[in-house]
Amino acid sequence: MSRLPTLASKSVRPRKSGPRAHPLPRLNVAMRCDTAFRIVARRHFEGLGANREATCKGDPMALHRMRVALTRLRTSILFFSPMVDDAITDRIRDELKWLNSQLGTVRDLDVAIERTAAANPGLPQP
Repeated sequence: MSRLPTLASKSVRPRKSGPRAHPLPRLNVAMRCDTAFRIVARRHFEGLGANREATCKGDPMALHRMRVALTRLRTSILFFSPMVDDAITDRIRDELKWLNSQLGTVRDLDVAIERTAAANPGLPQP
């Protein structure tokens, strides 16, 4: 069985900014499942990384995009579970679920602030 990529693996390392020297190949029916998983997971890891800095600076849309990438990564792991299921898969799933929950709490707060501001236009803005 294939293993999930580790942080030391090439597929998870943050890439340098700028255009990709070698774009990820497109998925196709002749592709091995483990290769397809690595391509899909890498796209979602890159989505997380691309929005990390803006999220840390308080950008609510970057936070939303991180949550979308995280949800898609979790779904990919579930979809490809026969290929990636091993001793650490449950731990990784739990960590990703926890992270999604934490980001969700912050996102809920952002949405509540936006709705409150829209409902009360006379109040001072944060």
